Amino acid sequence: MKLTKTQIILASAGAVVAGAAIFFGLTKTGKGLVQKWFGKKETVEMAEDTKADTPKSDIPPEDKGIVPSKPQAPPPPKTELKREFPLGTWSMGSKVESVQKALNKFYKFTLPINGKMDNDTINSLTSRGYTVPLSKQQFNRLIVGLK
Repeated sequence: MKLTKTQIILASAGAVVAGAAIFFGLTKTGKGLVQKWFGKKETVEMAEDTKADTPKSDIPPEDKGIVPSKPQAPPPPKTELKREFPLGTWSMGSKVESVQKALNKFYKFTLPINGKMDNDTINSLTSRGYTVPLSKQQFNRLIVGLK
């Protein structure tokens, strides 16, 4: 029996397609050899009654194929920290009130005396050459003559 080039090409293509179907799991039972070889016996299937009824917005992100991003740094604390020195962002208390009073008195700012080291207080300090966080030495230099 003599085979033509066309018959050889068709037989080779058929063998490649059949091999790919077996390898990628397109068998009659739905479980391919790859799953059997690597021990992947569990498959995830949705119930028949939920496939058409479930809107895409109700499907959790993991079901949409979305990969969660890497964890991010925690947000800043919602309440300000009470600490002595250095006085920095999120500091609060009577020492910050003293800083605000001194800035208002000596440098003619109109800061609210709320005891919170907020952006206005920080900007006022840095505009007058102080650094934030404010050290104890800088604090003492700022409030001299306040009382």
